Amino acid sequence: MGRKRSLTLNWATQRARRANIKTRLSKLIKKTNELTILCDGRACLMVNDREDDQLVVWPSTQEAQPLVENLYSFTEHERDPKAADPESSIETIS
Repeated sequence: MGRKRSLTLNWATQRARRANIKTRLSKLIKKTNELTILCDGRACLMVNDREDDQLVVWPSTQEAQPLVENLYSFTEHERDPKAADPESSIETIS
C-alpha cells in the first residue's frame, strides 16, 4: 500500500509564499543598500511583483532611471564581457 497523500491548503501555501517573498525582498533591498555603502558605488534594484502587477524599484524610479540608461548605453559585449556568444567574440576581434 502506498502512503496517504497529505492535504495541502492552497490559501495557506499562497499566504506563506507571499510572506516569504516579502521578507526576501526586504533582505535584498538591505543587502543592496549595504553594498552601495561599502563599495561607495551606485546600484539600483528592480523587482517585478507578478501578483500585484507592480514594479518595486529601489532607491526610487528617478534615481534608478539614469543607472539603467547608462547600462543600456554600453554595447552588449561591454555589458557582459564573460558571455560566451561566438558572434560577439568575432565582432570584438575584428
